[in-house]
Amino acid sequence: MKKIKQCLLILFIIFLSTSCVYAGNNTIDYEEKANYLHSLDLFNGIGGSFALDKQATRLDITIMALRISGREESLSYATYYHPFT
Repeated sequence: MKKIKQCLLILFIIFLSTSCVYAGNNTIDYEEKANYLHSLDLFNGIGGSFALDKQATRLDITIMALRISGREESLSYATYYHPFT
């Protein structure tokens, strides 16, 4: 019985040590992801910077959606009137 407890304790310690190793490798490099989106012409940033520390606005999300759908080029030459200021 004592050997079974020792084996279970050793297995439990091994399990805990491996889960900590995998949990430490979950860092995300947002700059790398932004560069990848920039290489696809989906994410251009603001003034030469990606401004990853700022929250995206509705306009930013709309522009990205237009880029994904391929409509940005055709809409950049269009002139629309809107009453909003």
